[in-house]
Parts: sequence; structure tokens; C-alpha cells
Amino acid sequence: MPEETGQVAAPVEGTTPTPVAVPLADAEGNLREGWTESLDEDIRGEPSIASMKNIKGIVKTFIHAQRMVGRDKIVRPTESSSEEDWNEFYKAGGRPETPTEYGFTKPEDMPDEVWDEDGMKEVMEHFHKLGLSKKQAQAIFEFNTNKINTMLKAKVTQEELDTNKLKDGLVSDWGPAYDQKLHLGNLAIQKATEGDDGLKERVVAKYGNDPDLIRAFANIGGKFAEDGVIETTSLPTTFDIEQQIGEGMRHGAYMDWQKNGFTMAEHNAQLEKVNKLIELKGKFKKG
Repeated sequence: MPEETGQVAAPVEGTTPTPVAVPLADAEGNLREGWTESLDEDIRGEPSIASMKNIKGIVKTFIHAQRMVGRDKIVRPTESSSEEDWNEFYKAGGRPETPTEYGFTKPEDMPDEVWDEDGMKEVMEHFHKLGLSKKQAQAIFEFNTNKINTMLKAKVTQEELDTNKLKDGLVSDWGPAYDQKLHLGNLAIQKATEGDDGLKERVVAKYGNDPDLIRAFANIGGKFAEDGVIETTSLPTTFDIEQQIGEGMRHGAYMDWQKNGFTMAEHNAQLEKVNKLIELKGKFKKG
């Protein structure tokens, strides 16, 4: 019996060696170098094949491809694509059928004077032309409106600070004469807007919120008084009105009128008198 040497015996002369199959992967599933040589020549050079390194990766790729079968595919148009191709692409991406379906409406916290209905229609038309989905358009709309509201609130806050600073300046400049100066300003408005209640209402609304206008009308009122154009006693000051209100409320016919010996008619007359004074004071405060 021949001795075992651990070497493979050479083939007998004149015979064909039996080919031995080389595994494509090792025991851990890693593909061996040169494994692509076993593939057909027309697919051997595919870039996707070069990225395959192990059996596990190939299986995952196959499973993913199978799951994609049956799903809607979106073909990305190119510069040479037709408008119809682009519209189909936008529709598949979630663009609504019409611009109005974006449904933008004025946020509750946005001032009416800032909202532009016609301008927002143009925005929706532009978004539709760009092919934005409803979700994308809504996100942009909310971002912009939040920015606008933040800027408006900051502007209002700064304006209030500036107004209060100017009003403090009036109090500082005029001192004890502050109420009298306001009174002169009211008289000037009364004279300048005679016969036009609408104009007076608009001027008073602006006058009470603008320290510069308060100062200007007070100066005009002072000039009118000096020239005799207005009678400074023609209208009471707010201080005068407050005193009259206090006196009216202390009158016996106002409180405990029965105990004080007044009739209901006298009580009602006193109530009406005080209420008119309070109403008059309110009008002066607006001015």
C-alpha cells in the first residue's frame, strides 16, 4: 500500500483533469475576489454589481427591489420634457388641481390692514406654477405669516415705547399746565372741525395717540385764545368735569334718594346728569 504524502497525485498521462468548483463566497458570506468572472460578460461591468461585497447585501437589495414592484413610479422630467410631463410629475408629488385648493386664509392674529386677499391669490398661483405640493406651500405660508406677525408686534411695541416717551416729555415740559394745554388742544380741534363730525372724530382719534399732534394742537389752541378766536371758558377742562361728577354723586338724589326725601323722578334726573358728565369726560379723554 503506497505511503500517504498529503499531496494530490498527478493526473495520469492522457486523461483530462476534473474541474473543481471554487465557492463564490467564504464561510462568512463575503464574496471572493474575482467572483464576477462567473457572470455573463454583458452584465459583468455593471456599476451596481461592483458595490456588492457579500451575500447578505445581495439579499437585501433583492428584497427591496421586490417591495418596490407595483408602486407608483415618478419619472423626473428633463429640460426637453413637455408641459404635460411636468404637470404629471407635479401631480404625483402632491400639487393640487387648482391654485385655490391651497386654501390660504387670513390668520386670526393678523391685522386686517396687513392681509392682502388679491396678493394671496397671486401667491397661490405662483406656488401652483412652481409645482409645490399642498404640504410644502402650507409650510412656506405659515413661516412667512409668523415672520410678519413677529415683525408687526415688535413694531407696535417700539411705537408704544416711543409714544409713551414723548407723552412723558409733555408732562415734563408742561408740568402743572398739562391739563390746561390739553384743554387748549381740544378747543383747537373743536374750532377747526366745526360742522364736520366725521372729521372731528378722525382727528380726535389721532390726536389722543400722537404726542406731536397733542403739542401742535395745544400750541394752535393757545394762539386762538390769544387772538380771541376761541373762548377758553367755552368748554370745561377734564378736571372741571371730574369735580362736577364728584358733586353729582354726592348729591342726596343720587344715592339713598328715598332716605334723603327725594322722588324717583328726581333720582332719575340726577342719574342722567352724572351719566352725561361721565360721557363728556370720556370724549375728552379720547381727545
